[in-house]
Amino acid sequence: MRPVARVGLLTLLAAAGAAGHAQVVRENELPIEPPGLADLGVGLVLDSTVTVLGREFFTGFADAWRELDGAQRYAVTVSELPTARFGSTIRVHAQGRLVYQALLRPNRQAARETAQHVAGEVFASLLRAEAEQALYRDPDLGPEELK
Repeated sequence: MRPVARVGLLTLLAAAGAAGHAQVVRENELPIEPPGLADLGVGLVLDSTVTVLGREFFTGFADAWRELDGAQRYAVTVSELPTARFGSTIRVHAQGRLVYQALLRPNRQAARETAQHVAGEVFASLLRAEAEQALYRDPDLGPEELK
């Protein structure tokens, strides 16, 4: 009776070990980051303005941007540095780099019109940079050096 108990115990330990190993393999096969979270920041238009003039610019920019970037491929941030005398410096960052900067005079209607024009310029600039990066190959330059 005793040898049967040992064989049963060994079989049980082997089965538990194999099941534990299968579980470890199964855990390693799962992605560390759930699919979709890596693309969470793509397509966002972020507002980092602080004045009424900046918000007016952002509203016009965001409206025009949503029409242009229907596929939501780019993440864009509009930031503002207000000054007491001259208006605000508006900066537009896309894909982690500065693509537009200008001084915006304190005129709300002109801010909205300027924003719509800037959205078109920024979008065209991003498309142009993407095309250049796809067409231009140089073994001495890395992809980040073409930006």
